[in-house]
Amino acid sequence: MFVFWVSYRHENLVPKAAGPKKTGAFLLSWAFLCLLGVATGVWAQADPEALRAELTDAEGTDRLEILNRLSHAIAAQTPTEALAISDEAMSLAQQLGERRGEADALNNRGIARYYLAEYNEARESYESSLLISERLDYKIGIANSLNNLGIIHWIWGEYDTTIDYYLRALEIRRALGDEQGIAKAFNNLGSVSYASKDHDKALEYYVESLAIYRRLGDQSLIASSLNNIGLVHFELEDYKDAENYFSRGLSISESINDLSNQAYSLTHLGRVADKTGLPESALDHYRRALALRVATDDRRGVAVCEHNIGAALYQLGDFEVSLEHLMTSLSIAEEINLKMTVRDNHLALSQSFAENGDYRQALDHHRLFKEINDEIFNNESASRIAELEARYKLVEKDSEIERLQQQQERQRLVRNVMFAGSVALFLIIVLLYNRYRLKIRANRVIQERNSALEKARIEQDRAHRVELSHVGRVATMGELTAAIAHELKQPLTAILTNARVGQRLLAIDPPDLAEVVDALDDVVTGTERSRELLTRLRDLIRRGEITREELDLNETIRGIESIAYAESRLAGVTLEFDLGEDLPPVIGDRIQLQQVLINLVQNGVAAMNDRELKPRLMTVSSAVEAGSRVVVAVRDHGPPVDDETVRKMFDPFFSTKSDGLGMGLSICQTIIEAHRGQLWAEHNPKGGLTVKFALPVEEVGP
Repeated sequence: MFVFWVSYRHENLVPKAAGPKKTGAFLLSWAFLCLLGVATGVWAQADPEALRAELTDAEGTDRLEILNRLSHAIAAQTPTEALAISDEAMSLAQQLGERRGEADALNNRGIARYYLAEYNEARESYESSLLISERLDYKIGIANSLNNLGIIHWIWGEYDTTIDYYLRALEIRRALGDEQGIAKAFNNLGSVSYASKDHDKALEYYVESLAIYRRLGDQSLIASSLNNIGLVHFELEDYKDAENYFSRGLSISESINDLSNQAYSLTHLGRVADKTGLPESALDHYRRALALRVATDDRRGVAVCEHNIGAALYQLGDFEVSLEHLMTSLSIAEEINLKMTVRDNHLALSQSFAENGDYRQALDHHRLFKEINDEIFNNESASRIAELEARYKLVEKDSEIERLQQQQERQRLVRNVMFAGSVALFLIIVLLYNRYRLKIRANRVIQERNSALEKARIEQDRAHRVELSHVGRVATMGELTAAIAHELKQPLTAILTNARVGQRLLAIDPPDLAEVVDALDDVVTGTERSRELLTRLRDLIRRGEITREELDLNETIRGIESIAYAESRLAGVTLEFDLGEDLPPVIGDRIQLQQVLINLVQNGVAAMNDRELKPRLMTVSSAVEAGSRVVVAVRDHGPPVDDETVRKMFDPFFSTKSDGLGMGLSICQTIIEAHRGQLWAEHNPKGGLTVKFALPVEEVGP
């Protein structure tokens, strides 16, 4: 479901002439760095000093619980101490035979390992905790372990595995009614939307998460959510609002001495200063953030801060010191397998060396950047490599020409200084012209490749939409099998009866030919009726390309009458059509719109499954609204529907049926939105729902 979000493109965080570039994915890694605080733990916010005081006289299971709470509370600030406390808790749990306490201790050990950048060890602890929790059916423990494993695999760039863990954890949180866990899920979903450049959706998720944390009164998580909202505003280049959110997050973090969130806020305040032309202020914020990362033994944060400082120093013109910080960041990131930071450092070093004329090293670092980036995102950056190779070869060619020119000048100086000068001038002009031609050619190649990639992406999206629509129609026809069979039974029975009557009439001596002709006419009528129904089914179920043509919407509705009547009659529901007159034409795909109508009728019939409901009536109507769009409504008289169900009914995988997949209405919404329309549901005064969709009236070109 989330395959969209790993798409990648470069985002400049500093001007090209000023120094290295950073990427949107680099910012995204910071969003998930903040998420560890909101994706772990089972306990409410606790005061470490109070817990230490309680620990003095505690014994047995009470001591075990306090040890686990204390380890969790201090993991971000003092991970080494948290690790020792979690080890003590695990040993005590094993002595007492408290398996749940052991699972919690393993989870806390993983959190401490995470903040020490020991990701393999953290993963092993989380997996051990998950195994124990699953054996005990310990739901909270399972959800926490899954969430934490998702974060580890995110750091390693294994996004399919990350998404799988998050979805499994979210399912458990919802089943438990865990408000804090649901808020954590909103944070995760917000970061996924952020990654896929859906900033409006990301803000919606982050704001929902913030509202829950405020109700719970968890200051640390409130600060994390404020930072995430600020990050989205930063991406939207709304630097004033971004600075406001980061500053609010910093203020809260300072009030509760949350060093990790302080470092996060300072880092992004530095980026705001960088973007608003205050490089000295940016450098100061980065250095303050680095000090906090060092104080909390957060090697991952240290690697990122060193990268930021290197970029800021480069912008201020201190290339040598900038290079030292970038290399330090690269060394740490490689040691702890921090792929995105390793990649970003190679890119920054490549751009730094390129802008300083060292194209050999620039090319080497860009190749390393591409290898890691392809491993993470499976995306091409061949155009950049081609550019660097061309520039590197051009420099070699320039050097060779210079050497030849110097030899010629030394020989010709003896004969004619003026002639040598003229030759040198001519060679310079040729060189500049060749440079110009190479640049034009490289730009043309880049444009052609970008155009080809964009066309391929559009074609792939179109093919996915066609396939999704076809699968939806096939599934719908499968659900209509009983109704279709019932509808075909009547004309087929009539055909068989009339054929046998005709046989008997022909056997009479003399034959009654007039009656035979009547019987054959009835056979033809029944056959035509059956063929029409099967033709409608074939058209609906076939896979075909999406077509946009002028449609009479009433005629499109009538095309599914036989199928709709079949479904409603089988369920004992009366179906009526109230189609408006003189509807203006719309532009769309007939088969896809009929697919939407059948799905809405099918849902309405299912809603009136209770035979005691009166009246058992469903109405399909069409009308023009304000002359600008055509509205189609499917009204049922089912039982009342709560507001929460109406709000979620178009979400993927949401279903009120025990055996439903929850994709029918989601596919319908996708189809209507592709037609530039709108799909929604309204409560009926006496129960049931009216589901409507509206399509714009468009003029058809010549």
